[in-house]
Amino acid sequence: MRFYELEALCAMGEQSYVLKEMKDYWGGMLSLGATSFWEEYNPAKKGAEHYAMYGRPLAKAFAMPGAPVPFTCWANITSV
Repeated sequence: MRFYELEALCAMGEQSYVLKEMKDYWGGMLSLGATSFWEEYNPAKKGAEHYAMYGRPLAKAFAMPGAPVPFTCWANITSV
């Protein structure tokens, strides 16, 4: 879902905003040690909260098929 939001913003000429969002969102995962992109990420969460989902402490998937999303968005930003 995040991809479609950022893609639409790129189409509207908001590349600077999209780049900031990419750095905050996907970059935030990387700064926490991610080696792949996570099923869900909320920058407001702290510590072990990043691993919890569905009310379970270690329920989150850490290798999601949506991983190409930031690269597709990056292509839209750099092609303008």
